[in-house]
Amino acid sequence: MAIRNVKLTRLRIGLPHVEESELVQRLTSDFILEGWLYKTGPDLKDAWKRRWFTFDRRKLLYFDEPLGAYAKGEIFLGEAGNDCSVYHGLPNGRTSCGVPFTLRVPAREYPLAAECEEEREQWMVAIKTVLATPLSLQEQAEARAWTCRR
Repeated sequence: MAIRNVKLTRLRIGLPHVEESELVQRLTSDFILEGWLYKTGPDLKDAWKRRWFTFDRRKLLYFDEPLGAYAKGEIFLGEAGNDCSVYHGLPNGRTSCGVPFTLRVPAREYPLAAECEEEREQWMVAIKTVLATPLSLQEQAEARAWTCRR
C-alpha cells in the first residue's frame, strides 16, 4: 500500500492538472522498462552522467536515484514518422561511454549508453516499439503541449 501511495503522490506532483481518478488508473500500470543508463547533455563538452531511467508509456523520465522524488528531466517519444528514432552509436564528435545509442526527438538528440549490449538492445527494442505505435488523440494533445513547453 505504501508504494501505491508514494506513486500517487508522485503523480499528483508531476501531473497537477490531471484528475485523481485518472491518476489512480495509472497506478496499476507497470513501467515499460527501468534501469541505469548514461546520459550526456547537448554540448560536446558535457560529461556523461549515470541516471536512473523510467520508461512510462511515451515518456522517458530520468532521475539521480531509483527512488528520486523528482525527475531531472523527461523525454516525450512521438512517432517514428515525426522525426523520432533511435539508433546505434553516437552523433559525430561525441566521445563514447559504455555501449552507446542515440534517441532522436524533434527537439534534440539524446546520446545515451547502457552498461552492456543486452541492456542497450532492451532499451532500443522498447523505444522502437513505442515509436512504431500511432499516437492516441490524448497523446497527440500531450505531444503538442510538450512541444510548446520546449
